[in-house]
Amino acid sequence: MSKKSPLKKPARAIRPDVPKTTFGRAEAAASLGVDIQTIDSLISAKTLRASKLGRRVLIRVADIEAMLTANPAVQ
Repeated sequence: MSKKSPLKKPARAIRPDVPKTTFGRAEAAASLGVDIQTIDSLISAKTLRASKLGRRVLIRVADIEAMLTANPAVQ
């Protein structure tokens, strides 16, 4: 019996040649190398913009890039 991962696999893109414009919380966390709770904290603090679509929380790639631009890395 195999164990299932707690995270859902992302659905296959309808058009793989078109880049994704939104991420779910897990995808956003993976792209930034942080935990989902960190994403939730950034959304709660209004540092990262997000939208709800039904139960899903969607984060635009442009909003992730804007957050990173507005909060530069510490040298």
